[in-house]
Order: sequence, then structure tokens, then C-alpha cells
Amino acid sequence: YNYLKGAVRIFEEPIDGIEYIIGYDPVHQDYVLKPDSLACMYVYKPFIRGSSFSDCIVAEYTGRYVLTDKINEIAELLSLYYNKALIMMETNIRSNVEYFNRRGLLNLLSYKPIHTLESNMDKITQGNVFGYIKTTALVPILERFTCEWLEKEIGRIYTDVVNDSEGGTILRNMDFIYSKPLLEELISYNRLDDNFDRVDALFAMVLNMKE
Repeated sequence: YNYLKGAVRIFEEPIDGIEYIIGYDPVHQDYVLKPDSLACMYVYKPFIRGSSFSDCIVAEYTGRYVLTDKINEIAELLSLYYNKALIMMETNIRSNVEYFNRRGLLNLLSYKPIHTLESNMDKITQGNVFGYIKTTALVPILERFTCEWLEKEIGRIYTDVVNDSEGGTILRNMDFIYSKPLLEELISYNRLDDNFDRVDALFAMVLNMKE
């Protein structure tokens, strides 16, 4: 299991007063001999007017431990480190919610994104209190939200200010993703294959943003 544990990567340290959020794709079983799925989480820094580094991912973790409690502990510690960032995660299996319940830390979990679901779905059947359940009806909505965020224009680079004042190279949120494995998963993403852990964590992050 040592090669699966992974490590937290921090691109920017937390700044006091900023309300960070976390998108978390958990795993649900302990003692899996040959796991084909990893846990993944991204810490998101919201848009801040005048900041050259915002509306972006500032920390990430991908990996797996023998016990899911250890992975949930990483989510807990990242949340506490980043100003008690609210964690949005898929909660079709309650074991991960129960971890935060035992720890007395349900306040770190995002509630079901009821406003976003009501605004984008004809019928809501999710009975969960925290997080969301990734139904087939919700997947296209998550894909749309994520594409909109990835393609959002955040600036331009001008190599020739005099002759290229109206052109320049467009910069988008996707240009500031520093995780090569995430970029690779986004390129190869296939809705019919459910083993895109990093993309699923990004879905959770963007859903948290929308709510």
C-alpha cells in the first residue's frame, strides 16, 4: 500500500479571511487488496478581485490508505488548515459522513446543494443531508458546470502591446491547473467509465462553488 499513499501538494498557503472550499471524491472500503480507485481532493480559492492567483486550485491530494478513516483525516486536516473549508463529497455511502460525525466535525461538510439542484434538475430524489449523490441525471450537469469553469476566460497575454492591443493569448482557468494527472484525466474522460477519480473530485469542487 505504500506506493498508493500519495502526498498533499500545496500550491499556495492559506490566507486569513478567505473562504476556501474542497471537492472530495472519497473511497468507501477498507483493506482492498488491489484497489482500482483512489481518493482525491482539491482545495479551491475563490475569485478575489485584484488577485493574480484566485478562482483556482491551491492544494490537492490523491492516494489511498488501508483505512478510509486515514483518508478522511487528510480531508479534515486540509479543511482545518484552509480556514475550515467546507467539504463537498459524494455521499451515496455514509461511512465517510460517519467519520466526521464521530469527530464532531459535521460543520466541515457542505450540505446538499439544494438550490443548485432545484435550479438545474426537473426532479430531485436525493434524500441525503450532506454532499450529493452522483446520479445519471446529475452527471451532464456536473460536466457542464466543470466545462464552464475550465473554459472561463480570466485574462490575456500580449507579446506585442503596440501591434496586438486587441488580440493576445487568452488565459483560461484550465491554464492554471498544475496537476498533470488531472489534465490527463480531463483529456481522456469518458462518461461511461466511472473510474475518473480526479475528475469526480473536480465535479465536487465545482458543485461546491455553484452552491
